Amino acid sequence: MAYSLSAYGAKMYAEMQLAIAETYGVELSTKQFSVDPTIAQELNDAITAKSDFLQRINVIPVTEIKGQKVFIGVSGPVTGRTNTKTKDREAKDASALDQSTYELSSTESDVGLPYAKIDAWAKFPDFHQRYSAAVQKQIAL
Repeated sequence: MAYSLSAYGAKMYAEMQLAIAETYGVELSTKQFSVDPTIAQELNDAITAKSDFLQRINVIPVTEIKGQKVFIGVSGPVTGRTNTKTKDREAKDASALDQSTYELSSTESDVGLPYAKIDAWAKFPDFHQRYSAAVQKQIAL
């Protein structure tokens, strides 16, 4: 037997579709769509903000599928003491450009809501925001 939404559930479902379309900058979220790079970066930032770990590491957008390390590492200490009465201070090259590489892999995050759950959550006026936040947190984790 097919489940159909209650009138209130249908209203909330329609509001969720509009909120998704607005979030992703598209006319309709009921059809397949591509996300503008600026919006994709905003979504990436929102997902990164949901994870303490991701906030502690470098998350850098790249344009190549494969590439060399993006950041310069540090090879050792950069502080020290010099008796400038007997010797001049000398600057150190602390850069460590090792041959670390990266390779991107396709990762999909597919989610869906059965009508019964939409009806059950329809009592929360902000349920699409709650659901979106929960999905983003899970993607981050």
